Amino acid sequence: MTLCLERDLQKFLSRNLQAIERGLRAHPDYQLEEYPADTGRIDLLCQDAQNNWVIIELKAGWAGDDAMGQILGYMGWVRHTLPNGSNLRGIIICKDATGRARTAAKLVPGLSIKRFRLAFSIEDIDQP
Repeated sequence: MTLCLERDLQKFLSRNLQAIERGLRAHPDYQLEEYPADTGRIDLLCQDAQNNWVIIELKAGWAGDDAMGQILGYMGWVRHTLPNGSNLRGIIICKDATGRARTAAKLVPGLSIKRFRLAFSIEDIDQP
């Protein structure tokens, strides 16, 4: 269930990058979703309005030590591999984050954590 929700979240956000941040866009020369890196597959690789790389790590559940390790690995890889890699930021998007992940993120310039919320309702339809 978690993997399915994470994929759905990835598909939705890849088509609606503005929901994450104004000015985010796909880079014309790089794959947006599941970008293959030596350190794993980057959920979303895009650029912001100032042409900085933005690495997005998605977690359908809680973000903890594993999410921090993943995004830091991706950020290090982008910094040393992609053109203008020193201009980068990272965003973890999750249901919520552990206290340790929140504290650790404060120590990394350019790294932020965002929470997603899902909502839908089921309603009766008037029948003739």
